Amino acid sequence: IQAQILDILKRLRQERNMAVMFITHDMGVIADVSDRVIVMYAGNVVEEAPVTQFFKNPLHPYTKGLLKAIPRPDMKNERLYMIKGTVPGPEEQYAMKGCKFCDRCEHALPKCREERPAMKDMGNGQKTACWLYDDGKGPAKARQ
Repeated sequence: IQAQILDILKRLRQERNMAVMFITHDMGVIADVSDRVIVMYAGNVVEEAPVTQFFKNPLHPYTKGLLKAIPRPDMKNERLYMIKGTVPGPEEQYAMKGCKFCDRCEHALPKCREERPAMKDMGNGQKTACWLYDDGKGPAKARQ
């Protein structure tokens, strides 16, 4: 049924030259129907990219965690990847000055707790809000 609905939406999109916005955690749907992807964490946009760039070179640590958590057929006896910790509650989010993902981030810098990063243009139509890329390039190991 899902595939049929997606096919109808894709056909209507083409016929009527319209945009469709999907809100989903289903990476298969994203890969199948999206031109652009916007990733949000706790109500904040953390990454934006063309869909091919999104899967080829994710930048934000939350995006990388989402993609690492996708089940794969070759992982039959392995546990799925989990991003450590939990999403902060509304009161915690309100009180946070910095990045809302910093308590769960493997790469958090001291600056992450103090100041929320702005979206940075990383080229190729990709943007991210992360202090790892403060210079517009980021450390090589952060891009892997």
